[in-house]
Amino acid sequence: MGKHKPVAPRKRAAFTLKLRFQVAAMGALVVFLGMFRLSRGVISVVNFYAMPVASGAVVAFGCVLLLFSVIPVGWLERTADWLMANHKRRRYANRRAG
Repeated sequence: MGKHKPVAPRKRAAFTLKLRFQVAAMGALVVFLGMFRLSRGVISVVNFYAMPVASGAVVAFGCVLLLFSVIPVGWLERTADWLMANHKRRRYANRRAG
């Protein structure tokens, strides 16, 4: 009694080499399609949700996919943990204590 519950080990994301190649290929395809649209003079298109999609945004999204396929998984996990942390609570707690 009185002891803390054991903490389960943190599960790491599995981003294998095969999955990295798939993400990189999808990113390259999206960049190619966006550049193809831009070369034809198409600034934006309307998708099947009736929302305009800019061709430059398609190119940018493809570059993000290519970047994610190159970055190590540990960096992505660390960044996600930092973004999900409640920084305001810590900042206000430090103000009250000091």
